[in-house]
Amino acid sequence: MLKSDNTSWVMMPLVALDLPFSALVDTILLPYDYMNSGNDGAEDSPKERILHCEELNLATPHNTDSTTY
Repeated sequence: MLKSDNTSWVMMPLVALDLPFSALVDTILLPYDYMNSGNDGAEDSPKERILHCEELNLATPHNTDSTTY
């Protein structure tokens, strides 16, 4: 928005003032967002897919013979 020709002169100082505060709040909330990103319980969430793959890997017997791939 700072480099856009369509942004009015009134908005430019507001955007410049908002930028550091937005960066600070985003940085502070990043760990919270990361910790709660997989808590939706949906089957297609990344956390649920990883847990499902881990369950399948634990349930499948693995061959420990190093010559068989």
